[in-house]
Amino acid sequence: MESRRYAGTYWNDQVVPVSVPGEVLLADAAAAIRRQLSALAGSNGLDEAFVAWLIPGNHMGLTLLGPATVAANRVGAERTYKDVAILGFASGSGSLEPINTKILKALIDGLKWVIGREPFLQGLPTGACTDAVALLGIAIGASSCDEQIRRAIAEWMGRFVHTSCDMRGVSNCEKCLFATAQRCVSFKPDISIPLDSTVADVRVALRGKNLLEVENNTQIAQDEIDALKLMKSVEAESIPMTHAGLRLAAFEWIKRLAPAVTLGRPTVREVADLLRKVPGGLRLWTWESEPRTSGRAASARRWHIDNEYHVQNLLWFLLAPIFPDLRNEEYTASVGQVRPRVDLVVPSLQLIVEVKFVRAGKPFSDVIREVAEDASLYLTQSTSYIGIIPFVWDDSRRTEEHGVLIRGLCEIKGILDAVVIPRPGSMGEER
Repeated sequence: MESRRYAGTYWNDQVVPVSVPGEVLLADAAAAIRRQLSALAGSNGLDEAFVAWLIPGNHMGLTLLGPATVAANRVGAERTYKDVAILGFASGSGSLEPINTKILKALIDGLKWVIGREPFLQGLPTGACTDAVALLGIAIGASSCDEQIRRAIAEWMGRFVHTSCDMRGVSNCEKCLFATAQRCVSFKPDISIPLDSTVADVRVALRGKNLLEVENNTQIAQDEIDALKLMKSVEAESIPMTHAGLRLAAFEWIKRLAPAVTLGRPTVREVADLLRKVPGGLRLWTWESEPRTSGRAASARRWHIDNEYHVQNLLWFLLAPIFPDLRNEEYTASVGQVRPRVDLVVPSLQLIVEVKFVRAGKPFSDVIREVAEDASLYLTQSTSYIGIIPFVWDDSRRTEEHGVLIRGLCEIKGILDAVVIPRPGSMGEER
């Protein structure tokens, strides 16, 4: 059994020079990248689609549905190679079943259109030929189609991609993407994948998507160590958006075997990370269309979550085994004639978890105002609490607005982090 303790002393039986303060730096770096990437939410562009494909369920409000829907509706002169790339990422996501037929048709039409485009104009490569992210999306889309289309895209891409990869100014990150696109549609010769440590995060992210062949275990372990070092060494704002997405995807991939909280003394940040994992825990939430057993009294069961109190109960179930001092409906110090009452508190962390339930039609701006008012009442000079984590249950599933909402909540004084999750799609619309 391999030793895999996240960002601790050992990683795959190798010493990682990460101290306890270093763990905080890793989390801070990841948070900074999430803030940077959340700005893409609702843009419906290629960058949003790329990051949403890289990190499904990213909790930054980034989706493939919006960009793919817009791209599928663009035809004729409106269509660009970026639209085809978006459709390619959508086809490779496996998460757009409701519109899969429409996406696939638009993708095939787009790929046929791309094949007819000349890669060079007056001896110079066109935009599609030098856009590594777009080429990867196009290649992924082609690999999901029949052999005839895949071969045609491979022939088209083979006319220029080696030249594009060798152009001056092409980064090692882009070279990794060019090489991965070439492998997706399988034409020769292979483009060499840069192996230096500066793009270890890119290799880890692409390997996590099963797009790079598995090298020896030593190389895999070293890449993960180097990716963690990169997370700490570079400010999020200093790298391009696409590389930032790859870096965060690598971080999430490395964390896949790490516990959400430590068994020693969990931190506020770990509480936020645990709350963000609630959607994963809801995967087997009871929502039956027919009885699961054959007993005489058996009937289909559906555990509705209809209001804020139900969400509080869910979080109590999650947090109470970890924090014996957890309390609910706790009154804080009076503010004049007002005696505020918080939803959940963890006294040992001096932390408040405030729950909000958002129904269809309720503006998210109201949530921000409510949380701002709560913070002003809860975090007075006489309080013993250091901050609040708002937990927002979005019953309306407006995921395209989550990124903006999270940024807005985190700008409020006293808000340590913010978690917004949509009602699971497995729960029916009926109430």
